[in-house]
Amino acid sequence: MQDYGPPAAPRRARTFVIAALFFGFAGLVNLFSPLDLVFNGISNGLRSPAVDDRFIILEVNDGFEHVAAGDTWSDMFTSELVSFLNTLDVESAVIVEPVFTSTSQFPLLTRALEQPTNTVSVSAAPNLKLESPSEGLRDHLTSSNYFKRYWGGVEFGSFGAEYGDVFLQSPESKLSDKTDNIGPSFEIDYAFDVEAFQRLDLSTVLAPDFDAALVRGKRLVVAQASQGDNHPYLMPSQGNGSLAEVILMAAMTLGEERPLNAGFLPAWLFSVGVVGLMLSRRFGSMALRWAPVALACMIVFPIVMDMFSIRTSSGHAIGMISFGTLIAWMRLKKRETANKAFTHNLSHLPSAQCLSAHVGQDQRVMVAAVVTNYAAISTGLTPEQEGITANTIANALPSSGAVYQGDLGQFYWLQTDFDEAAMEDLFEATANQLNKGVIVGERTLIVQVAFGVERIASASLASRLKTAESAAQAAARQRKTYKLHDQDAQDALLWQSRVLFEMDEALRNREIYIALQPQLNIRSGRISSAEVLVRWIHPEMGVISPAEFVQMAERGKRIDQLTQYVIQSSFQFLRDAQKIDPGFNIAVNISPSLIGSAEFEFMLHAALRVYGVKASSIMLEITENEQLLNNSGAQDAMGRLRDAGFGISIDDYGAGLSTLTYLLKVPANEVKLDRTLISTLRYNERSQLLIQSTISVAQSLGMHVVAEGVEDPDTLAILRTLECNLAQGYFIGQPVGAEEILSILESSSSVQAVAQA
Repeated sequence: MQDYGPPAAPRRARTFVIAALFFGFAGLVNLFSPLDLVFNGISNGLRSPAVDDRFIILEVNDGFEHVAAGDTWSDMFTSELVSFLNTLDVESAVIVEPVFTSTSQFPLLTRALEQPTNTVSVSAAPNLKLESPSEGLRDHLTSSNYFKRYWGGVEFGSFGAEYGDVFLQSPESKLSDKTDNIGPSFEIDYAFDVEAFQRLDLSTVLAPDFDAALVRGKRLVVAQASQGDNHPYLMPSQGNGSLAEVILMAAMTLGEERPLNAGFLPAWLFSVGVVGLMLSRRFGSMALRWAPVALACMIVFPIVMDMFSIRTSSGHAIGMISFGTLIAWMRLKKRETANKAFTHNLSHLPSAQCLSAHVGQDQRVMVAAVVTNYAAISTGLTPEQEGITANTIANALPSSGAVYQGDLGQFYWLQTDFDEAAMEDLFEATANQLNKGVIVGERTLIVQVAFGVERIASASLASRLKTAESAAQAAARQRKTYKLHDQDAQDALLWQSRVLFEMDEALRNREIYIALQPQLNIRSGRISSAEVLVRWIHPEMGVISPAEFVQMAERGKRIDQLTQYVIQSSFQFLRDAQKIDPGFNIAVNISPSLIGSAEFEFMLHAALRVYGVKASSIMLEITENEQLLNNSGAQDAMGRLRDAGFGISIDDYGAGLSTLTYLLKVPANEVKLDRTLISTLRYNERSQLLIQSTISVAQSLGMHVVAEGVEDPDTLAILRTLECNLAQGYFIGQPVGAEEILSILESSSSVQAVAQA
């Protein structure tokens, strides 16, 4: 039979399909071109193909007045230039400026291009419309359609373009003698060093002493001189360049070898496979660890392929893998969070939530083991020691499978082949073994355990878990080792679980609130302070005892939230009270478990700043506790709080340890006498002597003394004789809301009435 763990994460098939389609489309339309350009630039920097010395850029410099203003050259100048170039015995020449617009506007140029001996071609304007041109004219016109991408450069060259019904070769096709009747495009290789291009200017070529052998048999690219704004095209790894340089790059690309364009598909298929593995349940964690390697492959892949004249893009694949890595990482973190929620934070045993979260039934018997003195044995243990204790207890249990731990010392498992007589013997043996003691560090912990059994397989595991625990609690109350399910025990467990579950909501809805009990300054006869108490009025269950829900909050790890609410509410009240009486103080009860917590100290100081009150007006009441007495860290923490201005009060003094050593070790400002000492003060002379000596010793140590549980005027009179500092009890005033205390402070008659009493 299976054990239960955290619920499996939902599949991400829909996310995967959407991501694959999106990044596939992005690769198809080159959405990630900037990233591909970076890789292309790196590849260009690593390669250095030889520049074809047959090509020369002939620049028409600005000294020629024949060139008309604007983007086109005059008919006369261009026709004379064609005639002149034909005299140079060059292999071919292409004027790449988009000059030719129509035969009617360029009649001289038309006749020059139609000459049988002509080897010069001229770029046609993009808007040229040719209607039945002569063969000579058609063969010496080239296309000029260069698409400038959004990143500022020309990515693809072509073999030509259609002008109406006429197909014109591109300049790069003419120069390289490479033709393709279909006219597909190809990716331009920008690895050729533009600085190595041969250049001449027209003035030099026209000079009488020019050596024509320099251009004989060459292929000329004729263009306006490259100056200023005449470098409008971005060439990867080369910077900005002119159209002539771009065309020459394209011509040499065809001259070397037309590169194979693999496109986006190889990288996309690779990224789909990687992300598919990342999002799979079986290989997800392993694939996520290899994600950096996959990204590195996609970075290197186009660079390496480029060296073999194979062009491919991988920007979209990097985007796909990055997106998949993010989704897989988020899933991993979510799974880790779920594992934490379904794993006990101290023992790392599977949490009882693993059982509660399971939907369905299980035919095995549910067994609960409740450590009835878990709170007592865990007091004073470090978190690590508490985890060791829980694991030791779990290992000792007679379970047939995984053991699941609850929050308050409960352990559960599902028992196979349950035999009541045999299990009863095992329960007895286990209880006796644990009762002999569990050694943790230097301490021997006596573990008292009771077992509960639930055999109704038709109920949900969440219900059966509570039922089994209820039976174990009943066994403990009846001083038995184990008990089968009892409905009464289940009701008690449900009550405790409900209190813990609804506490957070009760804080938000203000069902939990603070009440204040006045404290009388015995010497002045005035109400000088108040103790902050916490109350809970449930909309269905009515008043819930503080002794009950505060203890549950400590055991159920809710004490931090409850304390934060009490501190904020108390400090807000103190701010309002000091507007009436600037000397008014409050006393706030603090759980000993919070002493030494950095988060708790930060919480206090943050509340001081928010509400603008002083630490000297606040007394922190801490119940005397063996952990505080023997824990130097806790004593140091109380010392820091006292140094910050807070008062430290030993609460319920006389109900527990009650030693002079405690008074000496704890850095307290105040001692609060427990009501059990005060209740016998009127008629017990020994009590009077004990309290008198306690007051004397405490005041000698610089502490104030508060008497709790003052219920009658005689007790108050005795305390006044004994020079006790403060009195608190129903005779002084019952716990009331903040507004009523503020009314008492505002009413001098009320103050006097209390003082006279």
